[in-house]
Amino acid sequence: MERVLLIDGSSVLTTCFFGNIPKEYLKAKTDAEFDALLPKILQTVDGVYTNAIYGFCKILRKIENEHKPDYMVIAWDLNRETFRRVLYPQYKAHRKKTRPELSSQFDHMQKLLKYINIPSIVMDGYEGDDLIGSMAEKYKKNAEVIILTKDQDALQLIDDNVTVWLTTSKVNDIVCDLKIKQSDIADCLDRSFPFNASRFEEYYGFKPIQMIDYKGMSGDTSDNIPGIRGIGEKSATSLINEFGSIENMLSFVSSASELDLENKKKELKLKGFSRVPFNAIINDINGDNNGILSKTLATIRRDLVVPDLDTIKFAPDKAKQKKIYERLQFKSLI
Repeated sequence: MERVLLIDGSSVLTTCFFGNIPKEYLKAKTDAEFDALLPKILQTVDGVYTNAIYGFCKILRKIENEHKPDYMVIAWDLNRETFRRVLYPQYKAHRKKTRPELSSQFDHMQKLLKYINIPSIVMDGYEGDDLIGSMAEKYKKNAEVIILTKDQDALQLIDDNVTVWLTTSKVNDIVCDLKIKQSDIADCLDRSFPFNASRFEEYYGFKPIQMIDYKGMSGDTSDNIPGIRGIGEKSATSLINEFGSIENMLSFVSSASELDLENKKKELKLKGFSRVPFNAIINDINGDNNGILSKTLATIRRDLVVPDLDTIKFAPDKAKQKKIYERLQFKSLI
C-alpha cells in the first residue's frame, strides 16, 4: 500500500526552532534578554533567521532518504483566530505572541517548500490539525497514512490505517513502558514514537477516539481547555473506561437519584476508584457545562474540503533541493 505523510508544519517548525537555539534563550524572560541573544541564532548574512528552517530541512532530507513517502503535504496554522476561539475566546489566549525570530521563519519555510515543489496547505478559520484530520480521513481509504507532529491532539486520529509519529522527549520511557524493543520502532524518525491503535490503547488505557473525551473531562492547560474542574488525568481515564464517553457520564449523573449515585460510588470504589468526582460533575452540569465545550474544542475536524490524493504526490525538485540545502549550510536562502 502506498504511504502518505502528513506533517504538522507549525508543530514541527516550532520544535526545530527550540531544538536548535542557544541554551540561554530558553531561560530568558524579558525582551531585553531575548534581544541580547539574537546574534547567536543561526541566520543568513542579511539577517534572516534560519535555525528552525535548517532543522526542518534536515527532517525532510531524512524522510526522503529513509522513509520514501509516495505522497506528502505540510499543514499550517494561519493564525490563532479559528472557530474554536469563536466558541471559547479563552482558547489558547494565555499564549504569548510569537517572537519575530520564530514567526518570520513560517513564511520563509512555506516559500521554500513551494520553491522545491513540496505542497503545503492552510485554511482560514481552522488549525493545521483540522486539515490533517480531514486529509487523513480522506486518504486512509486508499493509502497508509502517517502523521508527524508533536501535538498529542492528533492521537485521536489513529485507527487501523492511520499512525501518528509523535515527536517527544519520552520515546525511551514509552518503549520501556510498552516493553518493546527499539528495533520495533526503527521505521520512524529519531525522537518520535510511532503510535498505532494497539500501542495507543496499551499506553493510554483507552481508545484513540476517546482522547477527546479525556480532554473534555480533564482539560488541556497547553491549549487553555478548561475541562471539568475537579477531574484530573487519572480520574478521566477511569471514567472513560466506566462510561465510554463524556456524554454517557453526564447523562447518568444528571438523571440518577442520590441513592443511585451513592450505589454507583460504592461500585466504582470496588473497581479501584480512589475518588469518584460526582460532585464535580454535578457542579459542571449545573454551571458552565465546560465538559461538552472542552470536548468540542479538543475534537479535530475531519470534514473540511482538502486536495485529492493525486495532487500531493511527493516529487520534490532535486536540483532546487540541493541548492537550498547547500545555501543553508552557508547561511543564505534562495
